[in-house]
Amino acid sequence: MMKNININIQNIVRESDNAMLIAMPHNSSFEGYCFWHAKKLMSEGSHSYAISIAYNDDFIFHLKKYGNGKYNKYKVIDEKSISVEEFEEAFDIMNKNIISPKEDTESYLYVKEPEKIEMNVEILEELKNDNGYKESVNYLESEERKQNV
Repeated sequence: MMKNININIQNIVRESDNAMLIAMPHNSSFEGYCFWHAKKLMSEGSHSYAISIAYNDDFIFHLKKYGNGKYNKYKVIDEKSISVEEFEEAFDIMNKNIISPKEDTESYLYVKEPEKIEMNVEILEELKNDNGYKESVNYLESEERKQNV
């Protein structure tokens, strides 16, 4: 019998033409490990940020741990094989978070229209810079003339 489990697309490490490299969840005992899974056994998940992985009861997941350095990032440091039960236990929380609807739909954002303040605003003479504005306009016009010549 085929089973499906939803994972977050942020767990996808690499993608090739036929398969995807998927990282195991950080909160599992297999943190740092990843596995290749065929694209034919993958489909869209229940959300735009999820992907569904198909497998059957007899499936064995071969986990690999790659190096983190510059020269050994493609070298396999450790390998493990896990059963379907261990796989489902590792991704259980992620799958539940993706599938289950959000129970708390109450919003705490209250929008209040601001009150209009009617005041006369005066700008101090020392803050006014009319000459600077005119000088910058004249400078821009002179630059445009130079470019047109």
